[in-house]
Amino acid sequence: MEQIIIYHADGSETPLFSRKNVSGISKATQKAALLSDDVVTISVSSSVPLPVGIGDCIKVYGRTYKANQLPEPAKNGLRRFEYDMTFEGLQYDLIDAQYKLPPEAYGDTYYSDLYGHLRVLVWNANRIQPNKWRLGVCPAEGTTAYKNINTASRNCLQVLQDVCSEWGVEFEITPGNGFNTINIKEKAGITHPFTLRYGRGKGLYTLKRTNVNNAGITTRLFVYGGQDNLGRNYGHTRLCLPNTDRLTSYLQDDKAMAQYGTKENEKVYDIKPERVGKVTAVGADEITFSDTTQGDNAMFDLNAKGPDGSTLYLLGDTHAKIKFQSGQLAGYEFDVHKYDHATRTFILNRFTDENGTVFPSATSEAFQFAKGDEYIITEIQLPRSYITAAENKLLEAANKDFPAMTQPQVSYKLTISEDFFTAMFGREVEAEILHVGDYINIEDEDIGVNKAVRIVRLERNLLKRHAYDITLSDTVTKSTTVRVLNEIDDINEVININKLADPAKARRRWMATQELLSMVFDPEGDYYSEKIKPLSIETQMLSVGAKSTQFALQNITFQPNYNKDPNALFVSNGLLVHYAIEENIRTWVLTAATFTNLIGCSV
Repeated sequence: MEQIIIYHADGSETPLFSRKNVSGISKATQKAALLSDDVVTISVSSSVPLPVGIGDCIKVYGRTYKANQLPEPAKNGLRRFEYDMTFEGLQYDLIDAQYKLPPEAYGDTYYSDLYGHLRVLVWNANRIQPNKWRLGVCPAEGTTAYKNINTASRNCLQVLQDVCSEWGVEFEITPGNGFNTINIKEKAGITHPFTLRYGRGKGLYTLKRTNVNNAGITTRLFVYGGQDNLGRNYGHTRLCLPNTDRLTSYLQDDKAMAQYGTKENEKVYDIKPERVGKVTAVGADEITFSDTTQGDNAMFDLNAKGPDGSTLYLLGDTHAKIKFQSGQLAGYEFDVHKYDHATRTFILNRFTDENGTVFPSATSEAFQFAKGDEYIITEIQLPRSYITAAENKLLEAANKDFPAMTQPQVSYKLTISEDFFTAMFGREVEAEILHVGDYINIEDEDIGVNKAVRIVRLERNLLKRHAYDITLSDTVTKSTTVRVLNEIDDINEVININKLADPAKARRRWMATQELLSMVFDPEGDYYSEKIKPLSIETQMLSVGAKSTQFALQNITFQPNYNKDPNALFVSNGLLVHYAIEENIRTWVLTAATFTNLIGCSV
């Protein structure tokens, strides 16, 4: 094991193995996981206090880890200090930067392709650490789907993990040449040439198989796409696989079916027929543009009619809509007022948002489309060629996902004997050999595995050269903590978007319910003043709850098992807002409190 040195912000250094300080490391572990952890934890004992602070760094096998939180010291004697330190990888620097939209953007949501979202992410990272971040390998602009991402109250690491999950890719952050480079790949890692087996010198020390999730096996997968632009005569409300209908739009694995039986499942993709057009010229005003694209993607006659006089592509009185995919109006949707096929010219209807802003704006270029902006047309029936292309795209996506669903979703935890790597590479090799994302061939007849499986989690004992505990799986899952935090953020996002925590809005809903209740009467004259115990109930309205229960707790958190004490509960300070107890909304300020010595009860 190489010497671990703490590099301080002032340029000084503190070695953790030191005769002068009578200090040594009792435990040092490197942990890494796909789309999740990348940390080094160290336990140190010393005869003097160690000057370790936030921002101090260590280097492990050429990689830099930073202390983003203070260590946890313990004094066990006059000259005995114990420290538990956590150092985090480069990706954790992204937590320091909130994901903000650039000045030309509007609102809290951003509509773009993968490249566009990552470009804004790197811009945010460089706001905090100027000229330190750049985007490396990444799908080119315009080659991935455009999606809306809500950016409110999220840091850059959260957004990076979210967009990678949304587009089904993975990220690597590599230092070099003064930059931290974010690389986006479909799957990171390499396949190692060796195979691990049980036996002397064959690598495996322990091997355990566990289930990743309870989703089970799928041998027949029903596959559907989106609902837009299918038209009147498609025969199903969702896009289906080529040459199928809603009951036959499935993939089936006969071999898996013979082994496991018929086990059906369903997967819906965000794939729909669409024509991606481009603004080739802007008209005399801000609501007019032309698209004179030539070739296979040339604009068709939106007003065309069939032999019976009915429109081929417009759906009755429904307005066709233009949704911009790029440019200043990316994500915005407008009704088509008029289309002239002779000049391939669109005229749009303006709209005004809840803040009174008019789109497209007559005065501000920040809210106007421009030449080169891409768009799609929705609320129409596209020509059959576009539907066929979407069906083939749906089949391609399903064929990619289905094979992994036909086998048990399991992971393998294994411990590799240290002498396997020392015999292969020599005892003096200190470099990292295995990385998360790499594939390792493992073979064992008793466990029932003989294939290359991916490293999704890796734990390395830094006090030994090649002591690894590895988790292999065909399925990448986020750690429990990351997943729970992201789910909480998603819930908070829904609450904020719909203003569910707004007491004024809740009071209006309550008053509207009471007004409606007062207008309901019983025309039959059947009134009950005591408990009702009929065989059946016929009712015109049902009101559940009481006035006293119409309240909300704002900015209050409950922490059970506080400070690792199962009999303690901490309640933060916050507000109790009641919107029905009085004529006006009533608010109480609640102070924080800790409850200890709580006694559990059995049920």
